[in-house]
Amino acid sequence: SNAKDLLLPSFWEDNKATVPNTFVIADKETFDLVFDKDKLDVDFDKQMVCLYIFSDTSPSSREYILDGISVEDGKTTIYFKLTKSNKKDAVQAYQRCLAVIMDKNDTSEVEFMKRI
Repeated sequence: SNAKDLLLPSFWEDNKATVPNTFVIADKETFDLVFDKDKLDVDFDKQMVCLYIFSDTSPSSREYILDGISVEDGKTTIYFKLTKSNKKDAVQAYQRCLAVIMDKNDTSEVEFMKRI
């Protein structure tokens, strides 16, 4: 749910932002600039990685889970949601990221959508 540990520290520092950032990594050369290659295995002949960096106020102990992927008209939408908790918990905003390895497609746009 938090892909930060998979990223190269230099990429993380250069790409933290107050607005969400989405990256599509479809080749090994780009992957090597973003991820620690020893922590993630991707077959770029068949797969790509979608990375989403965003501000969050949910504690890092609360996991995000994949809730569906839709591909329509050249646009891929990745749905995710926060695991349920009986606590009313929130923390100061911090940067968090999600990474999804998926079948490679000819998408021209990727959007991450949080479901409640």
